Amino acid sequence: MDYTLIRLSDRPALLDAAADWFHEKWGVPREAYAESMTAALTGAGVPEWYIAAAQGRIVAGMGVIENDFHDRKDLSPNVCAVFTEPDCRGQGLAGALLDLVAADQHRRGTDTLYLLTDHDSFYERHGWRYLCPARGDGEEQDARMYVHHVMETGRLFLRPWRWSDAEALYPIAADPEVGPAAGWACHTSPAYSLNIIKTVLSEPETYAVVDKASGLPVGSVGLMVGARSDLCRGDDEAEVGYWIARACWGRGLIPEAVRALQAYAFGPLGLRTLWCGAYAGNERSRRVQEKCGFVPVLTRENVFVPALGEYRTETVTRLDRETWLASEK
Repeated sequence: MDYTLIRLSDRPALLDAAADWFHEKWGVPREAYAESMTAALTGAGVPEWYIAAAQGRIVAGMGVIENDFHDRKDLSPNVCAVFTEPDCRGQGLAGALLDLVAADQHRRGTDTLYLLTDHDSFYERHGWRYLCPARGDGEEQDARMYVHHVMETGRLFLRPWRWSDAEALYPIAADPEVGPAAGWACHTSPAYSLNIIKTVLSEPETYAVVDKASGLPVGSVGLMVGARSDLCRGDDEAEVGYWIARACWGRGLIPEAVRALQAYAFGPLGLRTLWCGAYAGNERSRRVQEKCGFVPVLTRENVFVPALGEYRTETVTRLDRETWLASEK
C-alpha cells in the first residue's frame, strides 16, 4: 500500500478531517480532538497528532498528549488513540507511525514516551517495553503501560531493539569474533537472532546502537540495574554491557555509546555507581572501559559463563557518579 505519513501541525488544513476521524474511531468528543490539534499548531511538540493517508482518506493515526486519562500522571507524555482501519491492517502502518512519532518527538526534545494499552506483543515488536500496570480513569482493571526511550550522539542513535532488526543482527552476531569474547554464543540463524531480540535484547535499558550513516544497528549497549547484576549492591547501581560489529572496530563508536549511557544513568536515572567487566584476553573491552573512566577494582577467578558453559577470569571496573561529574566539567 502506498501511503503518506503526516504530522498534523505541518498540514493544518487537515485538522477538521482528522478530528472527525479520531472522534469516529474512539467516541471521544470531536471538540476535544479539535482543541488538542489546534494546540499542536503552536509547534511545542506536545500535544501533537500524526496520521497516515492513502487514496484520499485517513487510514491510521495516533497522538501524543500529556496524559492518556490514567492514574500514572508521572509517566508523561503519552502516545494515544492508536488506530488503523481494519482493511489496512497488517501492512506496517501503525509501526511506521510509531517510528515517526518516536523520531519526531526526539528531535523536539522528548526522549521518553509512554503508552497505555490492553494489547501485548504488538508494541514489543516496535521497540516498546512493558513498564508497569496502570489504571485508566473509570476502569475497573489495570492496563499495560509501555515505555520507549531514545538517545543520540554525534554518530549514533541508541534506541530499543525492534523485531525487524533480526536480519541486520544475524550476520553481526554470527561472527565468532564478536559474541564469545563478550560471553555469549554465536547466532545460528535470523530466527535465532529474532528470539534473542524478543528475550535478551528486550530487557529493560537495553539499546540497539544504530549508525546514523547506515540507519542500521551495529551493536548493543545496556544497563543491568540493581538485582539484575551480581555486581550491584543496590537499586542505585548498574552494570554496563556492550558489544559491536567487527566492521566497526577502531572507530570509537562503543565508547561514544557508553558515554551517552553514562550521562543517562547518572542523570535521569539517578544512579550512584556503574560497574563493568572484561574477561581475560578481551583487550578491546578493557580499552573501552579505560576510555570511559572505569577503574579496575578487583579480579574474579572461575566466573561461570552460562551461554558458553565455561569458566573465565574477569576484571571488574567501577565508575561512581562524583568521579563522572568531575570528569564532565
